[in-house]
Amino acid sequence: MGCKRILIYIITTLIAATATAQKRKLKFNSFNSAGIVAGENGVYPVIESINGFQERDWFTGIGIGIDYYPNLRSVPLFIDVRKNIYKNFFINIDAGYNFPWVEEKYKITEISKFYGGLFYELNAGYKIIFKKCPDFIVEAGYSYKNLKETRDYITYEEIFNYKMRRIIIKIGIVL
Repeated sequence: MGCKRILIYIITTLIAATATAQKRKLKFNSFNSAGIVAGENGVYPVIESINGFQERDWFTGIGIGIDYYPNLRSVPLFIDVRKNIYKNFFINIDAGYNFPWVEEKYKITEISKFYGGLFYELNAGYKIIFKKCPDFIVEAGYSYKNLKETRDYITYEEIFNYKMRRIIIKIGIVL
């Protein structure tokens, strides 16, 4: 599926969700968080924003983030589904596409090409509710991101498949 089709699908879904939200009186939430991912190659920062609608114990939204790795960044675009399971405890799953964002200085001239891949994340968290301030969340889980790099030489091609399996810890606010 091309990027244009994904973008059209997301916009159509948001429009439909907004129309449904007005009929069902769903509550809009924005989860904005920062954190770290830790794996075999070190600890790196991540930030993300997820916006969507909550009805009772369920929330569904669309999220985007920025992940910083050595010589490479990626931008996951995803669907987030979360469920309140007990009082202020929740679980969530994110699934989507991980776009590469590589600075030119890290590419090997014209021969390097980067491609996105699968992104998913599984988390459990806790929401601290304040009366007159935004709610605060703490969550931890597992993150998987995939990127591919090809290097086309004159006589052969090298393929590097980066599978980033990480533990993730985030804190944030709910608006």
